[in-house]
Amino acid sequence: MNRREFTKLSAFALAWKSLPSLAQTAASQKPVGYAAIGLGTISDIFMRACANSQTAKVTALVTGHPDTKGVKYAAMYGIPKTSIYTYETFDRIRDNRDVDAVYVGLPNSMHCEYTVRGAQASKHVLCEKPMAISSGECRQMIDACRQAKVKLMIAYRVQYEPLWKQTIETIKSGGIGELESFQGGFYAQQPLGSWRLSSRLLKNNSPSTGACGRKKHARSGRAAESDLQLLIAGGAGAEGPSAARHPGHGGRGAGAVIAAV
Repeated sequence: MNRREFTKLSAFALAWKSLPSLAQTAASQKPVGYAAIGLGTISDIFMRACANSQTAKVTALVTGHPDTKGVKYAAMYGIPKTSIYTYETFDRIRDNRDVDAVYVGLPNSMHCEYTVRGAQASKHVLCEKPMAISSGECRQMIDACRQAKVKLMIAYRVQYEPLWKQTIETIKSGGIGELESFQGGFYAQQPLGSWRLSSRLLKNNSPSTGACGRKKHARSGRAAESDLQLLIAGGAGAEGPSAARHPGHGGRGAGAVIAAV
């Protein structure tokens, strides 16, 4: 495992520690059940983190390769074959009582569609960043979750990580003097063929006003599984979870509620 994977795995583990206080009552310690949408690199990290958590469990899979990737991960995490869905059969997840929430880690242009469909299936939604490819799609996602009375969370996390919290406090306290400027960046090399290099999967090339829907991505999920991520049953208010703490770190759960619905 390289440093980047270790950091992601640690962040996911930190996030999932926060879930019981948000999605379960204090009297119930039943793990939150997640449907992992897409079985790519980051989704693999996510599932490993859930396997190491007492409060989160992957209970369903959504994949364009049910007979290969689906069977493989189902065997790894004890998921019944009846809980393996394709992008075409995704909506049947509504009837799966073992699924409390869905994790949308698909390419950017698919975030809106699967957030809306997840909400329509009465499941809470954690959508990977960026939220969507337009403000119009973001509004559709918020409206769909509000109408379905489910929570929508966007997977921004660094503001809850102990190192970042300490850095912010150090700056605010004046411990390093007056801050005049800073520069940050997020850099990564992508292999040839990665979906992140595909404009079709990163943005909406349609002249429409940003409405998300199935016809725009017909069967595109099969090409979307090279690098994915997923969810949490949301928090109280727009400031994110207020009580969840990670043992040993004292930090808050990873993930900020962008839209409290």
